[in-house]
Amino acid sequence: AYDMANILRDVIQHGTGRAALKIGRDDLGGKTGTTNDAKDAWFAGFNSKLVSIAWVGFDRPTTLGRREYGGIAALPIWINFMDKSLQGTASSWVQLDKNAKAPISREQPSLQENSSKSRTDRTSPPLARPLYV
Repeated sequence: AYDMANILRDVIQHGTGRAALKIGRDDLGGKTGTTNDAKDAWFAGFNSKLVSIAWVGFDRPTTLGRREYGGIAALPIWINFMDKSLQGTASSWVQLDKNAKAPISREQPSLQENSSKSRTDRTSPPLARPLYV
């Protein structure tokens, strides 16, 4: 979850959602989306306290038009909503729980239930404490 949140944060910091930087917060992550033939466009985004999705489309599948993508059609709606919804709230991002550890085999990239001399402890993200695979 921690790694995924940071990947989605990069969408806003450096990718198709960078128009959201105008909100002036560094605690946002998200993903743009456009269906085939641009019949639907969306932007799903979040911070540590709020998740919201903006969707643009028609009741009956019809193309939105040329160059109507999630980052163009839906993102401005999402930005407007999040800007107003997060006013007066402190910026906070997902923090890594440095105490969450799980044994990982060096031979296999899977978690090991039993200990072995070829294992190492790896920090795992918060709320994703693995038991074994």
